[in-house]
Amino acid sequence: MIRIGLVGAGRMGKVHFDAYKSIPGVKVVAASDVDIENARKRLNDPDVAFYTDLDLMLEKENLDIIDICTPTYLHAEHAVKSLNKGIHTICEKPISLTVDKAQEIVDAAKKNNVFFMVAQVIRFWPEYVYLKKVYDEGTYGKLNQVLFTRIGEMTKTSWQDWMRDIDKSGMAPIDLHIHDVDFILHLLGKPKAVTSFLKQDGKRISWINTHYEYDNGIMVEAEAAWYDPKFPFSMSYRASFENAVLEYKASKLMLYMNDGTSTQIELEEIKADSQLNVGSVNGYFYELEYFVNCVKNNTPPKRITPDESVMSLQIVQKELASAKQGKKIEI
Repeated sequence: MIRIGLVGAGRMGKVHFDAYKSIPGVKVVAASDVDIENARKRLNDPDVAFYTDLDLMLEKENLDIIDICTPTYLHAEHAVKSLNKGIHTICEKPISLTVDKAQEIVDAAKKNNVFFMVAQVIRFWPEYVYLKKVYDEGTYGKLNQVLFTRIGEMTKTSWQDWMRDIDKSGMAPIDLHIHDVDFILHLLGKPKAVTSFLKQDGKRISWINTHYEYDNGIMVEAEAAWYDPKFPFSMSYRASFENAVLEYKASKLMLYMNDGTSTQIELEEIKADSQLNVGSVNGYFYELEYFVNCVKNNTPPKRITPDESVMSLQIVQKELASAKQGKKIEI
């Protein structure tokens, strides 16, 4: 059995905890959280050993994987501790707030010869897996243009309000927008340059829009926003190919062909390295299952590498520089 130690039992920790229940041969056996009573209530599992001290959990428990779901500003501290104990580690996105801290994590993984992966869930989300597949295979001809959007309410319920503190979360660009930045990197490789615009009130950055420049002429744009009103979360893309437009919106994937026909694409046959039907689970299951299988098979994660996670953060930093300087920035 693969023994998991969960670090952080808040909202994302619970998402990961529930996903592990569907993976055969896996058990969350320990959890570390500063609010141990809330962690007990949230996970509601008498078989889990709870700790308020991560160091103590790492010392006492025999763990195969550490899963870090703490606030972003704590990622580097927690990941380096885990990696230095020689434990394979998966960490919620983003890898960190700064490239220097991100590189510390990557270096610790290499030094200790253990696996490290950032949970960039969109690389495992079935509708995005499909976009990557049809682009790579040229199913609908040449890709001409693609637009990504990710919009939701600015959370008001995070622990100590850390999500609304730019020094702890990075706000919309680093916490939210990095999903699509990372997928663009996965889909098309590193862009040549970025041109960005953002909305900033004091230290709060709630909206960002970026154009990505590629030598092959594909037009790529991504928008992310956190709104103050209670606003429903949505993520979407629209990809214009030579022979069709593929649109993912409101949890529905539609294909519009040049001959005038349209079809809703069902993804039962599109599996992300899983034996389960994609209709019954989501990207969180797939990313965790993938990392567990990497550990089981002693195979380094290739679907997303530590260096790619650093690059995603570097691209966002370049976008912030572009918006602040009011000009295109080379990558």
